[in-house]
Amino acid sequence: RLSSVLDTLVAEALLLCVLSADVAMPAFYEGPRNWVTAARNRWQLTALALLALDWAIAVAAAASGAAVLRALRCLRPFYLIFVNRAARNSALAVASTLPSLSDLLLVFAFFLLVGGLVCAGLFSDALAVTAGAAQARAGDAEPYGDGYGNVARALATLAVLFVSAENYPSAQLEAMAEPGDRSAAARVQNTLAALFFPAFILVGFFIIMAVLVAVIFEHYKVHHRSTVIRSKQLERRSLLAAMAMADWSGDGHLSHAEFNNLVRQFNPRTSAGEVHAMFKLVDTDDSGSINVREFLCLCDQLVLQVKRRRNDDASPAGVCGC
Repeated sequence: RLSSVLDTLVAEALLLCVLSADVAMPAFYEGPRNWVTAARNRWQLTALALLALDWAIAVAAAASGAAVLRALRCLRPFYLIFVNRAARNSALAVASTLPSLSDLLLVFAFFLLVGGLVCAGLFSDALAVTAGAAQARAGDAEPYGDGYGNVARALATLAVLFVSAENYPSAQLEAMAEPGDRSAAARVQNTLAALFFPAFILVGFFIIMAVLVAVIFEHYKVHHRSTVIRSKQLERRSLLAAMAMADWSGDGHLSHAEFNNLVRQFNPRTSAGEVHAMFKLVDTDDSGSINVREFLCLCDQLVLQVKRRRNDDASPAGVCGC
């Protein structure tokens, strides 16, 4: 067991080194002072410090032989929220759907509570003694479990079984009698365990949990669609404000002179011929001025060009300069 703990700590140390390098590389290119000023980067440093502290506590506990609760381990998946904007937006979208799922969450809680009460009543310590506990009494191993003598432990086990079924069949084995026990009570106990846990997984994980995920996904799609619409509206308002600033005459159109001044603000080295060619290309109705629709089409083309250039730079060919 000690070797498995050491292997886990070594693997976690390697992952911490990878995360540290991932955090340090942008700071190296952008400069430490500029990098730290961003709020997102401060969150990254905080998350990395918490992970390192959690690992140090685990090392101290392994060295002293003390059993320490690794409370921060369950928070590690949330590190993605700090480093990835898409994951952060998805998490906020899912969280916003929870208030509208109160009825379904009550069904989830009721089913889990009833399952915990039934489990604690059927598989209490008086009837179910696990094989791991029997080995521990013989001095062969540590106890694998102590049965389901209280509702709290039954709820904790069934909650994991409900959400992911990750602890099956170990949860069922804990409720069964010792191997070799051929008494009538042991046979009844094993039969109840063989019926209860598969039925709980079937109803909880494959039906209720599937419905819960489906409803959350539907709400997430609605929230994501509204977020995209709001983002597009904000983008359009910003572009209209930019056009209004460039429209000195205030007539709602950009003349050739106004367009020339706008282009030269972004690239002063642009020649007059290039500006004229761009103006003729954008002025699709040959009215001699650029209206709002033509200006927005120009901005959309520029945004697509920037995104395409970023994708090319992020591709392996763009990185190696091929």
